[in-house]
Amino acid sequence: MCPFSALTLKKDGEVIELADIQIVKENVVPKLEFEAKKITSYDGIERVVKQYTDGEISIVDEECPGGCQTCYEVCPSGAISVPEKSDKGWETVPNVVVDPEKCISCGSCDNGCPTGAVKLKITDVKTSGEFSELFWEPLLVRLKTLRWSEKEEKEE
Repeated sequence: MCPFSALTLKKDGEVIELADIQIVKENVVPKLEFEAKKITSYDGIERVVKQYTDGEISIVDEECPGGCQTCYEVCPSGAISVPEKSDKGWETVPNVVVDPEKCISCGSCDNGCPTGAVKLKITDVKTSGEFSELFWEPLLVRLKTLRWSEKEEKEE
């Protein structure tokens, strides 16, 4: 589900096509679908990515140290911005702002945030075709919740 198609499955050095995997052949898991989306990172790099999921990002401003900018720098789609601080002491400005239209729900910001202030919740995994509910449903739960911030919360 890498948006950049950077990962391939290999066995003994040979690339294995997903359609050749037994659980895919026998419709145990559905076909993963994606939306092709043109993105531009904060440093101006443009590319087309595959968006396999939809999600919602929340920022806990109180947990964000401000000035860190890690989420901004790791966001491949330029969906995160760091607003300028107000020179008026009575005005508050959020540390980080997310543009949901640009977000590809990849989780880079969630995994990159050193404090856990950035949280991604996967709301949907795009699929089609037949599948086994017995096998797919638990896997779907893992796909939606396997994020650093949620993993750490469960360990506490």
